[in-house]
Amino acid sequence: MNKTIAICCLGVMSVLSTGASAQQQPVRSVLSEMTRQGVIVLGYSPDALPFSMGVGKKTPEGYSIDWCLRIVEHLKTQLRQPELRVLYKEVPPDQMLRTVSTGGVHLMCAAVSDTADRRKSLRFSEPIFHTSVRFMVRKEVNITAASQLAGKSVAVIGRTSAEQAVQTYSDEQKLNLTVSRVVSAEAAMGQLSLKHAQAVARDDVLLLGMRARQGRPADFVLLPEKLGGEPIAIALPNDAELQKMVDQAMALGVRSGAADQLYDKWFVKANSLTSVPLELPKPEALNQAWQIFR
Repeated sequence: MNKTIAICCLGVMSVLSTGASAQQQPVRSVLSEMTRQGVIVLGYSPDALPFSMGVGKKTPEGYSIDWCLRIVEHLKTQLRQPELRVLYKEVPPDQMLRTVSTGGVHLMCAAVSDTADRRKSLRFSEPIFHTSVRFMVRKEVNITAASQLAGKSVAVIGRTSAEQAVQTYSDEQKLNLTVSRVVSAEAAMGQLSLKHAQAVARDDVLLLGMRARQGRPADFVLLPEKLGGEPIAIALPNDAELQKMVDQAMALGVRSGAADQLYDKWFVKANSLTSVPLELPKPEALNQAWQIFR
């Protein structure tokens, strides 16, 4: 009987030891993967001007793309991989969380909101922008306040932070808005232009980018109400070493003045994506965020 008990105990200890060993296995190293394959995959959204734009482009361009390329140059130096190749991958908004968390892209270079919920599965750089969700309407309808949208349809891109912001705002203000989920910015503008929706809700800077690309930008106006504010950042898989490299690259960019130059290029002046300058002063929240690097 004692021998049987001893054997059973040994069996249980073996199983527990195996389980503990499995739990202690190291997390897959994204940096090791990059070094082995000689490739870094940059994810982007094709219609998130001025953060990333791929429509009609051989390679995507934008503010987030430029930040990611600075990070790539830092990685080349730190990993001693000067030939590290960049591969761009278009990522639909509703696939972003899954694609980044599973390592389908190494850096997500778009207009990604850094939220507590997303931090459960992703890591983020320090903010590269701060934005608020707002409504954009056709000027001809003479809507000047969000309260005038009561009972009307609002187009949002599905599975974005704007969708939840609109629903929360509608409930709090008792506006009874109908949220019309679409798959892209182009589809949202189509609904607004065809009057299938009375407003589009999105991060305000993205709305300005959408408006700037219209044939008659003055036909569209943003309403003053802000549906909360969020930082925009570079998203990456859950890898501490990659996070360290990203933070180093950002610190170098801020201290050298390159970060301010990138901001002016995409948010203040006319650029390669739009001939209409956005003329957006730098948000004070962004200035404060970058103080940690100065």
